[in-house]
Amino acid sequence: MKTYAYKLYTTRKTRYLDALLTVACDIYNWVLLTKREAYSRDKTYISLYDMYGLVRDRRNEPNSAWQMINATATRQIVDRIYIGYDHFFDDLRRGVKTSPPKFKKTPKYRSITFRQDTGYKLLDDNTLYISGQSYHGRGGKTFRFHKHRDWEGKIKTLTVKKNSLGEWFIYITTDFQEASKQETRSGKSVGFDFGLKNFLTGSDGTAIQSPLFFKQSSKKIRRLNQQLDSKVKGSGNSKRALRALAKAHDDIANQRKDFHWQLAYQLVQTYETICLETLNLKGMQALCSRKIGDLGLYSFVQKLVYMASKYGSKVIFIDRFYPSSKTCSCCQHINETLDLKDREWDCSNCGTHHDRDANAAINIHTQGMSLLKSKNGVGISTLVGVEVRPAKPTRKRGKQALSVDGTISNG
Repeated sequence: MKTYAYKLYTTRKTRYLDALLTVACDIYNWVLLTKREAYSRDKTYISLYDMYGLVRDRRNEPNSAWQMINATATRQIVDRIYIGYDHFFDDLRRGVKTSPPKFKKTPKYRSITFRQDTGYKLLDDNTLYISGQSYHGRGGKTFRFHKHRDWEGKIKTLTVKKNSLGEWFIYITTDFQEASKQETRSGKSVGFDFGLKNFLTGSDGTAIQSPLFFKQSSKKIRRLNQQLDSKVKGSGNSKRALRALAKAHDDIANQRKDFHWQLAYQLVQTYETICLETLNLKGMQALCSRKIGDLGLYSFVQKLVYMASKYGSKVIFIDRFYPSSKTCSCCQHINETLDLKDREWDCSNCGTHHDRDANAAINIHTQGMSLLKSKNGVGISTLVGVEVRPAKPTRKRGKQALSVDGTISNG
């Protein structure tokens, strides 16, 4: 599966998409309310298939505004809630503190997904047609988009999404399987340790620092927040100030994303095998949430795994409970007294002086290569300790059934 993103040209017609999001949010909240009321009233569980039927009957009512949205798109809205509940119960079983799906405000509902090549049509002149029927009797609309590249494969889903700046994008997911580029590899391997001081510390002495884009723009963000607070809520000035703040955050996110992609490409071109430690992001965020968010560690790992599969490199993940920082890379003695604030330490067994991050990187490299050798390269692209969650419910009468399509989320 591969997803392509294209930007829609902003015109007066995009107001029609705003109307679609309003209706989609109404459907989402109605389904969630119906499901909750049925359970609180008599402990009745409404199955996925039965909920499809309830939404279909409500949509087919005369002069229903829900007719603006295609039937397959309404089923996808129902799917979101059932997937959310499935993740909620999975987290409860694993003892993770979480919350069930919540009602959404219209400004926070920002996407609609079409499936099975219905409800939309892609025309030859870079035009997207979205079908629909409103209670005013009007049909669908056409929208021009910037087609900067062609997509490959058969289209499986098309998502129309609005960002925080009010800009519209379409995301086309196809069944295209990108072949790995088996380039001439150097045979080099490395272990990397993530840290707060250095973004990555390598077992070969490499040290990569993150620009910390949010920290660089913190004064600007603080000033824009102050300007927003000084405006009357709901006024035109308030909306302009909110847009300026959203634009600043969007710029930071784009800078971080570009840094991640370039670094991931550089690493897979330099090393054939890259060893990493599975991240416990929630534990790290409890210690330093702002900096962890600024680094974007998990987002970078996802990009690195993708680039490695594309260019024929290997990414190996060792268990996060392995004491990589406490273990002496020379004699394997474990320093049980090592604290988080200790950046350097001396081994009491062999007397070797260690830099905490460099020592951890060497141990990660050793463990990763041992894992690769024991598995003979099988399953090395799987994130050890990271759960593969279901992503799409299948239609099955009387019972909710979920199918896995390989969506990766932090465990």
